[in-house]
Amino acid sequence: MKTVLRVTALIMLFSLSLNSLKSQEFPMPEEHFQLVNDMAGVLTWDQADILEVKHGLFYDTTEIVVVIVTVDDLLGMNLRNFSRGLYKEWHLETFEANEAILITVYREDEQSRPRAYIHTEGKYRDLITPRVARTIVSADIDPFFAQSNVMSGLNRGGTSIMAILSEEVTPRQYMRQRGGLFRGSPMLLIIAIAIVAIFATRSMLLKKAAGKKEEAGEGNE
Repeated sequence: MKTVLRVTALIMLFSLSLNSLKSQEFPMPEEHFQLVNDMAGVLTWDQADILEVKHGLFYDTTEIVVVIVTVDDLLGMNLRNFSRGLYKEWHLETFEANEAILITVYREDEQSRPRAYIHTEGKYRDLITPRVARTIVSADIDPFFAQSNVMSGLNRGGTSIMAILSEEVTPRQYMRQRGGLFRGSPMLLIIAIAIVAIFATRSMLLKKAAGKKEEAGEGNE
């Protein structure tokens, strides 16, 4: 009897230690939660900012959360299991009282080809089914990743996800097209125009600020 109790206690201790270790090892989100979390440094600051704005505008329009996380360490797991664990660790199944969609990108180092996995749960899994998710990765994301163009792959893959989730196209229509850009989508066109307007305004303000600095510098001379 004592032996059984000892074995049971050891199993419970090992299980608790393993769960605690996984919780510590998974990367944590920023204090101010972002939709684009480039922890592997595969994007430039401007690229991450553009994707953040795009995903933020999509959320404002639809209240659907699409999160991107890039990592350079899978903690000894395969990409699918890591994505599922990260999804649970970040509580994305209840994010903003809704289920989120998680795009995980793994690149071990600068010489490695990035890989992506799309994880969905709950009601969105009826739209972004495992088969549709695999097709988005293979048809929309991977061709750009093969050219080390992570930004374009995430942008195009995100566009496909958003078109399906906003019901601009059905999963069946998407599968027929196998990765076509949805240029006819009114909502996505509005988001694209808004992104251009935001960054054009920002560029103008930066130029004005630079001009004022130059004037101030000349005045001091």
